[in-house]
Amino acid sequence: MQPPRTGTAFRVRRPSSLFKESLGGSIARRLTRPIVKPLLKEELMDTLQVGLLIEDFVYRIWGFHPDRLQWEKFFKDLQLDKTLVEAYKATFQHAERYRYAPFARLIDSTVAKLVEVLKLESPLPVSFEPLGSTYIRSDRSNRKPDMGIIGKQAVEEYRLAQDGPDKHSKAQLRWEIVPCFMEFKRFLPIDHDAVILFQQAPAAISEPVAITLKPDDECRQEGLKRKNVSDEGLPPAKRVNQDPSITSDRSDRSDGSVDESHSTSSVPIEVPNAGASISAVGTGTEPENFETHRSRCKLNPQMTEDELQSANYASECLGDGRRRYVTSFMITDLKVSLWYYDRIGVIKSEEFDLVENPRLFVLAIAAVTTCDMKHFGFEPMIHPPSTIPPPMRLEHPIRLEPPRNISGWEIHIDEGVDSEGKTVPGIVRLKITGAPIYVQAGIVGRGTSVLPVSAFADSGLAAVKSSQKLVVKFSWPAATRVPEDVLIRRIRKAIGSKEARHVSRMRMSTTLEGLRLGLPRIEESIQSLPGDVETRVLRVLVCDRYQHLNKLKTISEFQSVFIDLVRAHRVVYKRAGILHRDLSINNVMFGMRSGKPYGILIDWDLAIDMKLREDDGDGPSSRYRTGTGPFMAIDLLKPKMGPPHYYRHDLESFFYILLWSACTFLLNGTEVKKQHKLVEPWSVVNWGDIRDKKVVFFTRAGEGFGGLDEAVTEPFRPLLDSWIRPLGRMIATARSTSELAQLNDSPFDPETWGGLMTYRKFLGILSVDFKNAPHSLDTDLLD
Repeated sequence: MQPPRTGTAFRVRRPSSLFKESLGGSIARRLTRPIVKPLLKEELMDTLQVGLLIEDFVYRIWGFHPDRLQWEKFFKDLQLDKTLVEAYKATFQHAERYRYAPFARLIDSTVAKLVEVLKLESPLPVSFEPLGSTYIRSDRSNRKPDMGIIGKQAVEEYRLAQDGPDKHSKAQLRWEIVPCFMEFKRFLPIDHDAVILFQQAPAAISEPVAITLKPDDECRQEGLKRKNVSDEGLPPAKRVNQDPSITSDRSDRSDGSVDESHSTSSVPIEVPNAGASISAVGTGTEPENFETHRSRCKLNPQMTEDELQSANYASECLGDGRRRYVTSFMITDLKVSLWYYDRIGVIKSEEFDLVENPRLFVLAIAAVTTCDMKHFGFEPMIHPPSTIPPPMRLEHPIRLEPPRNISGWEIHIDEGVDSEGKTVPGIVRLKITGAPIYVQAGIVGRGTSVLPVSAFADSGLAAVKSSQKLVVKFSWPAATRVPEDVLIRRIRKAIGSKEARHVSRMRMSTTLEGLRLGLPRIEESIQSLPGDVETRVLRVLVCDRYQHLNKLKTISEFQSVFIDLVRAHRVVYKRAGILHRDLSINNVMFGMRSGKPYGILIDWDLAIDMKLREDDGDGPSSRYRTGTGPFMAIDLLKPKMGPPHYYRHDLESFFYILLWSACTFLLNGTEVKKQHKLVEPWSVVNWGDIRDKKVVFFTRAGEGFGGLDEAVTEPFRPLLDSWIRPLGRMIATARSTSELAQLNDSPFDPETWGGLMTYRKFLGILSVDFKNAPHSLDTDLLD
């Protein structure tokens, strides 16, 4: 088996993901579709590979071997229901939303046959639910895919909660519990004068009713009302009240619908002369000879708008911080394709016609019906609590659905190494103690997620007490980068134990790659797909947990910690030769010692060894910007290849951290409810807009940076004229001097902007006395 390939097909300088909207504990801007789609389009550029055979998809990704279908033996028993296929086809000239219910009934019929004929059992029983007006929620936004593939227990709980006394707070579907989804798109044009005529499902699915569906504007559909065989005793779902504080994505559906669809439990049906077109359904009297051909395509084709819509939902699934990949269906009339999304890229299967090739449709439904959490892409290192009993009989699978809340679940890590680089024996068990602290949105990229944990008494982690607050960080860096755990060990050793307290303390780490990683991508059938993608690894770090700067109690504490951070960054740069390059509000923390806070720098996965300058190579990662948009230096936000990442760029990032804090924090763990317009647009917009807004900000230096007086919160007002404005003027002066020198083609030092942007000048504005310790001993840190 070949190892994953490292592609070299990136021809432009691609940015790191802009999906870092959760900053300072607040979400500055909701991720609406007009914001998300352009970001996804840029992020997914050159990452799509197409043409994976359906058999390979269902086996390599969902873990269902095609031979289990026994098609040659049972093809007559597993044929698609002719009436239900015709019912689905009868909706093609109407608004897209009319397709969901008939298609769901076709799936239910297929699942019933699979269970009856093959006796299939599922470790994660799912229900195929047209969502209608029901939204699936996340902390960032509301989204409404056309059909959710959701655990039956979760669906039952949702329906019961809808009729409960507190339905507005309890009746929610969230992306954390959605293993898979389906998205439909229409190829045939709408006939607004047509009337939908078709026959409802047979009695095995629901009671037949002869009624006629009226055109679009005369009928409505409610989501999650369709009754399966197992749903007969459940009350029907009701419309979810929309939370106006969270945005949705259905305002611009191509068929003009927002919350409209038709009820699948009472769909009017009637098909005159249904037998006239029944021959179109692939029944056959002999087992069919299926030949599939790999799609011919250019290297890394780009995604369409409809495909980006589906990718948007995949991003939401990955946004729960506990998945390695996500899968979905795309249905275009009778054409079906299967999709796979991970931190490396997107894979699209071959497309097939479900009428001409019913075997592939039945195969896909069988695979999803018998899929477990691992093969749906949920992180296999995250385990249910040890208190969950094993199955009564080993031949039956453990029935386990993704939980709404993973607090109390466990993370098991094997083959790890400790802070000294020594092997940690056995499996380390950690208990998840709460919701994710941070999850980076988006699909391709590092996809960082941070979970709070504590160690069990017998966790296997030496010198760590069960009361110690820890975090586990999952990230997907490029395989070509120097590992973060290696850099942390190198830094702490180089700067000495006294200074090491200002750098995150790592307890253990492990890196999963190749066969050990176990992604479906390692399979040869996927490796051989056209196109190149960048190889990534899964890196897991266990570190001490620190506190966010907004929890500091006084402005003097903030000042002390901020100076600590600037100095610690310089110590690492000068004494370890490593530049951080991703300073942001989420990467600066504080700890406590003897009742006094001190600053701590975390997240070194984008750091660079200045002696090696790895990122000057030819690998794909060298074409990525490094940093978090709101806190990146203006030079690095240029659309074309900019200068190398200098130390002064990180100094500029420190200024943005200060400004962000001053406009957002109220201290004592509180923040403003709505960010000021001065910094709010920096959160989730494109790179060019962030750059333009920062440029405009510095052009106002002569007038005292208009808007600062009203933007800065009350606790930070003492720093307005002593720190914020002077630092802003320093950067503005250095920028204008640099631009003038370039205009006149004069010699100018780009690394320090002619000596105008240095550590000494920066700390001087912060009123640091270089004659007092520890700064009096820092002669090697000065410029």
